Amino acid sequence: MKPLLVIEQDELLPGLGLLGDRIAALGVPYRRARAWRDDLSVLQARDFGGIVPLGGSMHAWEEDKFPFLGEELRLLEEALAADVPVLGVCLGAQLLARTLGAHVGPGEGHEIGWLQIAPTAAAPADPLLGHLREHGYSRVGTPES
Repeated sequence: MKPLLVIEQDELLPGLGLLGDRIAALGVPYRRARAWRDDLSVLQARDFGGIVPLGGSMHAWEEDKFPFLGEELRLLEEALAADVPVLGVCLGAQLLARTLGAHVGPGEGHEIGWLQIAPTAAAPADPLLGHLREHGYSRVGTPES
């Protein structure tokens, strides 16, 4: 089994949190990359069973300020071309959206609070979200974000 690649984006937010707990509980092999210090240019998407880019305090369009974001975009593009599954979390989701051609930029205001979420009709066939059957809530943003 190829390992999962988990990319940490921000040295102020080190650790895999609940994701790390689940990975450990399931015994999933993984490689941890700390984007601010590890050389992402040596990584090839095809070497991994999936890629999970996590959150960070920087913006998805700040490659000039954070050069590792450019390498990460390359890696995500490679993953999509090779059908390697990608789950973007927070900043990672914004980078994935950019890789897919979406415009990502500042919003008009803060997105703060709890939003109701529900699985779509396609969720049961999804390998990641297939277990979702009920409505729930998701926390969005913080006053500082």
